[in-house]
Amino acid sequence: MIKKVIFVAHENDGSRELFTRLYEDHKKDIDFHVIITTGLYYRKSLIASIWKMLTKASFWFCFHRFLDLLEYKSKFDTLEKRAKNWNVPVYFSGDINDDTTAAYIKSLQPDLMFSTYTMHILKNHVINIPKQGTIGCHLGLLPNQRGLETFFWVIANEEKETGVSVFYITEKIDKGKLIMEEKFDIPADETVTSIYKKETEMTGAMLSKTLSKLKNNESFESIVIPEGRKEKYHGMPTREAYRKYKKLGKKWK
Repeated sequence: MIKKVIFVAHENDGSRELFTRLYEDHKKDIDFHVIITTGLYYRKSLIASIWKMLTKASFWFCFHRFLDLLEYKSKFDTLEKRAKNWNVPVYFSGDINDDTTAAYIKSLQPDLMFSTYTMHILKNHVINIPKQGTIGCHLGLLPNQRGLETFFWVIANEEKETGVSVFYITEKIDKGKLIMEEKFDIPADETVTSIYKKETEMTGAMLSKTLSKLKNNESFESIVIPEGRKEKYHGMPTREAYRKYKKLGKKWK
């Protein structure tokens, strides 16, 4: 029986849309709570986060993502605002694993938790609090599209297909038991923005379906990973990757 669900996410347009889909589909019989994680990088100060981006990632990639965030904020239609408009409690956490946040989660006695679009890496003492576990989603096909900003990497690497994965969270990033995936071919004119939106819509539908199955005690179909799909982890897009992406004539929007 699932009655109480916690939705964990960073404040961004993707998370807002995922929660909106879950809430609209299940508001009649689910008591939702939202935890918004804060900070750029998990357990790094603002200065340390900026330094990491400047030294490890492409400036122009970060610049585009920053503009996307500004556009999102400027519309005053955030995850926090929607949740509060629907009288859904919102809790902010600078560290999803700290004692205060863990105590808050325990006090809610959740049946299930979703962790989506956040840089915070959950540890077992938090993952295992919900009675039916913690479920995550990933923009990309596992295990060969693990990691960060995969909606950019698949375009820069000229991959032919991508998709979305839903899985049980473990401490190892993007390595939990896969319970659902959807894939699609990448059109030649796909942009970073269009693929992100497409995958977000797909993720919302998949998370809603996952919740429905769990509410009805339905089992998930076994997913067979193709032999040719080798494991690969992607970090933040590098300068070299962004130059390749531009050389291919790809667009952000």
